[in-house]
Amino acid sequence: MTIKDFNPGQKIYVLYMKKGYNAAPELFERKVVKVGRKYITDDRGCRFYESDIILSSDRRTHVFLEDREFGEKGFLFATKEEADSWVELDELEKWLATIRCNNHPYTVEQLRRVKEILEPDV
Repeated sequence: MTIKDFNPGQKIYVLYMKKGYNAAPELFERKVVKVGRKYITDDRGCRFYESDIILSSDRRTHVFLEDREFGEKGFLFATKEEADSWVELDELEKWLATIRCNNHPYTVEQLRRVKEILEPDV
């Protein structure tokens, strides 16, 4: 999705992940007021710009980030499902990181199968 796919009056969803705040993510429904060449402006006056986030050395994802100098930047999504999927991805990444602990209940064979699913070409 690009900035040209948004229109004034369209519903959008702004997600604040609350990382480092020990709080649950917050999702707000807003409306697009203005679509410019670089920014999307919502009904609260917040501006969002297109950005690429690096997921790994060879993978990137395209997102819209809030333009602000301090505090947590919000993520803009066109649908609630996209925002929910972003939260789920974050939760799965956290869960996957906990498997590295020495006292996990998984066998080596189970972890090998997970690795085969996640990295089929390796």
